Amino acid sequence: MKCSRYFTFVSLLLLIPSPVYSMGIAEDSVTTISSDLQEPYSISGNLLSGIQSEIMNLSNTYIVIQGNGIKGLGKSDEYGNYKFGNISSDIWLEHGSYSLTAFKYVSSEGKYLFGTANISLNKNQQVPNVDITLDWASEDEEKIIESFFPLLRYSLSGSVFSNVQNQIVNVSNTQIVIQRNAIRGHTKSDIFGNYYYGELYNPDELYEGSDLRYGNYSITAFKYIPSEEKFLFGTTNVTFNYNEKESDVNISLDWASKDEERIIESFFYLYEYSISGKLFSDFQNESVNVSNANIAVPKNNGCAVRKSDDYGNYKLDEYSIADWLECGDYSLTAFKYISSEGKYLFGTKSVSLHNNEEVSDVNITLDWASEDEEKIIENFLLNLIYSFSGSISSNIQSGTLDVSNANIIIQANGTLKGLTKGDIFGNYNYGDLDYGLNYGDYSLIAFKYVPSEGKYLFGTTNVSLKNVQNLSNVNITLDWASEDEENLIKDFLLNYEFRYLYGNISSNIQNETINFSNTCIVAKKNDSLKFGKYNEYGNFGKCNEYGNYRFDDDNWLEHGNYSLTAFKYVPFEEKFLYGTTNVSLERDISTYNANISLDWASEDEETIIESFFPLLRYSLSGSVFSNIQDKNIDISNTNIIIEESYIRGFGSTDECGNYNCSDLYDFYMLNYGNCSVTAFKYISSEGKFLYGTTNVFLNKNQYLSNVNIALHWASEDEEKIIEDFLPRLKYSISGKIRINSDENENIGNKKRTSSSSGSLLLKYNNSLANITSNNSSNSISEAGDIYDEENLSMSEKNKTTAKGETQNKTAVTDSMDKAKAMPELASINLIFTLFLVFCLFKRELTK
Repeated sequence: MKCSRYFTFVSLLLLIPSPVYSMGIAEDSVTTISSDLQEPYSISGNLLSGIQSEIMNLSNTYIVIQGNGIKGLGKSDEYGNYKFGNISSDIWLEHGSYSLTAFKYVSSEGKYLFGTANISLNKNQQVPNVDITLDWASEDEEKIIESFFPLLRYSLSGSVFSNVQNQIVNVSNTQIVIQRNAIRGHTKSDIFGNYYYGELYNPDELYEGSDLRYGNYSITAFKYIPSEEKFLFGTTNVTFNYNEKESDVNISLDWASKDEERIIESFFYLYEYSISGKLFSDFQNESVNVSNANIAVPKNNGCAVRKSDDYGNYKLDEYSIADWLECGDYSLTAFKYISSEGKYLFGTKSVSLHNNEEVSDVNITLDWASEDEEKIIENFLLNLIYSFSGSISSNIQSGTLDVSNANIIIQANGTLKGLTKGDIFGNYNYGDLDYGLNYGDYSLIAFKYVPSEGKYLFGTTNVSLKNVQNLSNVNITLDWASEDEENLIKDFLLNYEFRYLYGNISSNIQNETINFSNTCIVAKKNDSLKFGKYNEYGNFGKCNEYGNYRFDDDNWLEHGNYSLTAFKYVPFEEKFLYGTTNVSLERDISTYNANISLDWASEDEETIIESFFPLLRYSLSGSVFSNIQDKNIDISNTNIIIEESYIRGFGSTDECGNYNCSDLYDFYMLNYGNCSVTAFKYISSEGKFLYGTTNVFLNKNQYLSNVNIALHWASEDEEKIIEDFLPRLKYSISGKIRINSDENENIGNKKRTSSSSGSLLLKYNNSLANITSNNSSNSISEAGDIYDEENLSMSEKNKTTAKGETQNKTAVTDSMDKAKAMPELASINLIFTLFLVFCLFKRELTK
């Protein structure tokens, strides 16, 4: 019995827990920074939390970035991660210093979380792990937050419902108007009466806001009910401040009073009205086709014309007449010319666009037009677009002449209105909705030069574009041109600016397959270089992979005689292909058979080719590699700068260290001559730069590859060169939002002042760093310690507060002291337990 009691006491004593002390900074709350930040400028990090006994949702936390003349807004994702800048797109940060301010309203607490961090973008382009710790905001910090409200983007959503008694009213497509001093938005409810308006944060629009901003708004909803001939109406107010999404903004609708109807009428100009209907004929015992009839709508800024479909249906809206109709009264006029009858169908209809936005069943009945109605139609003909088509034929008796590709000039009152060509069968057409002709009289001139005869074919006809919009069978007969007709042709060709040249490249080289792609074709006129429009690839033509080339809209030629020179450098042969031909652009506006045959260039021909080098545009590619011994250096994302007399492009290598100048930012094709390629990368673990450069002379080969660069540790002079390039680089920042987790502070009861601070907790090379940020100001110089990417280690120095008091310990060292004391406390607990067991055992023995 005594033994059993003894063992019971011992068992109970052994179950007494030993005191355990935790460190206050959990391993997973400390961000690890890579020892080698190797990507181009970007910043990343986390949002941290220090609120005790609460789980805080840090998704959609706002982060405001300030510095370098920008003030932008971002948001964290569902995990609390955020990012500013994307060096692979057109949105990036520039070299310099920035302050970050994070905040989020916690509805359940009725207060804000707040934290700040600062960053200097210098050597590393992509800066990750810039984490921001949040704590409850002080009064001064709340004022800072309020100053950011104008940057926020808001949305509202809700439903409209009917408050009409004893009646079911359909509230779908109810108009919703959002106002603040002026109208800020306009939308409609869906088929269920639900609505949404507002564009929230878009990561691709760093600095732009949506239509809805901070402030007070009034929401007005209304809908016209035709069966009742009156409006439903309702209104409510909403305030945007800390909550970006205002949901359940519901609006109750009831019949509008007269005053409310006047309010509704003031919104009519917001409507995008449409009219739809059908055309009918009013003939007895006669079938008339009303497809493709014109429906004309007079407007303040002119007249819009639309055609009916194959079934006589029509619709007038912003898509069919390239503009929407405004509130007001309209008279619709429908008409169609019936060639077989030689007269018009005509009909009118009046329609009022006021209450109802979509007016349907506006049907128009057509009948034969009277003389007065035909005069009305003539006024609308000026708004029509016309086209015509026909064929070219020859009137010459002896022999068969090829009339394909004949030129057709369209003139009105001696002014050129259009130009086209016949096809290989002599057929042609001109005009559509994009480049059609207007109502009026035109003269057509067709001509073609026949080299075998040394003279021109010529023909002319007149056409009147009035009743029929799509006129066919406008045929032209050609005969030999008279002297006056030849002078007319030559005068036109001399003054016409554009010439088109088409041809093909071939080879005279036996037993070899030649790739003709990117062969250069240079046109010379009268021994001086003459080119058409300049483009980014140079002022010359180039052929495709099949050897076809052309001088047309992008690089057209002028009137005259040309010498064409084609050449291409073949690297594996280390010599040029070369060929020439002559072509005349005096007798025609285009030539289709300017073919050039290539052979290996002689020395004299190579000299000619070299004279064209200044016209060429070049590109280059290559790789970077490390010359550092006994070290495995990552050369991915190495910066590449290409210079001539100035920087022509900058960017970075891929993950394998390869680069291509066409992939660089702001790249322009390179010119003939010398250029330099500079490569550099900051290696954080070494605290210094890799650097390399090479020079290349661009002459024969336009597409130079294997321009490789060896990297070594940069000297002082080379680091100065690199520093000059840093402002050209693109940076980004990313990180995570966290909550402050200091166990020694009662966050809920702590009173914070404007000089209180949040913490940026970091782990770097296995040492802890606690960077305290002073939140008393949102300016860069006063908003806290600068995040120094070069010098990230834990400071052993004491920090002095704004009151001049000295903080001798940080949260990190406090936790470390507790951890050191844990073994000593455990020993004391064991001695106490053994002593108690001994006393109980002795007591049992004395009984």
